[in-house]
Amino acid sequence: MRSLALLLRVSACISLLSSVAANAGSGITIQYSAKPAVDAVQIGVNRDFGSEPISTDISEDLKTSDVSSGDIASQPSAVFIKWKDNTISSFPLFLVAAFENQKVEIDFSHVAVNEGNVAGVVGAACTSSYPASTEQAFQIMSSCGAATRWMRNTGRQFSDLAMRSLNSWLIANRFLYVKKTGQIQFSPYGLEPDLIDALKEMADKMDENRPRSKEFSPLTRSAIEKTLKDHDEEAVRMAAFVPALVKDKRLQEAFWANQIALDAYQKISGGDPSKVVVSVTNGVLNDNAKYIDTLAAQYKVNIDK
Repeated sequence: MRSLALLLRVSACISLLSSVAANAGSGITIQYSAKPAVDAVQIGVNRDFGSEPISTDISEDLKTSDVSSGDIASQPSAVFIKWKDNTISSFPLFLVAAFENQKVEIDFSHVAVNEGNVAGVVGAACTSSYPASTEQAFQIMSSCGAATRWMRNTGRQFSDLAMRSLNSWLIANRFLYVKKTGQIQFSPYGLEPDLIDALKEMADKMDENRPRSKEFSPLTRSAIEKTLKDHDEEAVRMAAFVPALVKDKRLQEAFWANQIALDAYQKISGGDPSKVVVSVTNGVLNDNAKYIDTLAAQYKVNIDK
């Protein structure tokens, strides 16, 4: 991201002299599993105000299906699984063209939390440990997320047990959120909306009780603030998609990724063009836009603005 404009020029000038990559547009490979698989009915994706089925062939071992990339302006999409009890679990993924020809793993677990088992679920899964794998991260999120949601719904969101479950949920989701593949400085994994809501509520509570900050352990205000800041700046970081999209001659998608980043930057910067937001400046984004326009004119591509 620090040298985004330079990377754009170097990679684009090389690749645009050749034909479009043969694999462009072949889709994103979702690797998915479910536990217990016998409880799973269907996996699918919600996007653009609609639901698309992916498969009913679901196992506790990884299965694969290719899905098409979606409109970058409506990202992240929600990959979901429907269970036999009519409940649904979902997770946000950035299904954008820049991730085509890549594999993204998602592991669902059906965790039902109630008064009788909430302490056991938190005690077994929510230990504030750093995940060792993608599968383990999803396991922690499934259990600790379910426990946190149940405690928020029953008015226990500020209990010691809730602090432990929310902290583990945060650690596991951040593990995926910062997980990058290849040269794209952006993870295909998003932050769960319910997690963000819980963190905002907890941040407000902490701010009301700053002298008693230790009572929120193992949660820290700094960890919450960092994640909320990352979430707020997410649209600016979509500029990371631009080099890969330009390399594949996806100039329309590159334009929109850069425009989304520019719009978000201008909002966050408060009109100060010199402000640096996630290593990006107003000048870098404007230069990207001009360069994309130049390439579009050179290759006779009409950009819908």
